[in-house]
Amino acid sequence: MTSSPAEPNAAAPAVRSRTDTIVRVVYAAAIDEFTKGSGRDEVLQALRDRGLGGEIADAVVGHLLEARGDALRAAKRKNAWKHIGIGAAAAIVGAASTLVTYQSAVSYGGVSYTAAWIAMAVGAIELVRGLIQLADAADVSDADVRRSWLPPA
Repeated sequence: MTSSPAEPNAAAPAVRSRTDTIVRVVYAAAIDEFTKGSGRDEVLQALRDRGLGGEIADAVVGHLLEARGDALRAAKRKNAWKHIGIGAAAAIVGAASTLVTYQSAVSYGGVSYTAAWIAMAVGAIELVRGLIQLADAADVSDADVRRSWLPPA
């Protein structure tokens, strides 16, 4: 006995389109609740009040919080690398300018040269600041995620 290939279902695209619309509406409702300042439990309850099952509501909220947390961690890492780059560049420029003026003073028999301590110090501070931020980038609390949904004050 051979099986024939299944007939394509003409209604499948319409069902898929409707499902996509429903998913977008559910996620938009959850995001709307978060932007009002609601916490996880309140958002879950709001979705349940709209007729969504508990497991599905929990999955939607969990997915949104995880995605938002990932975005916050990525933003923190990007900011940290910016500070690391600026700090390293400032320290290198300060050290290079100090070295150039020292070599010039030695070559021409002079006794004075310019030490770019401020550039090196600011660079070192920015570099350390960036390294600390990079280490803290993995730690995103639930409160951080919740605050991130709120509009700027």
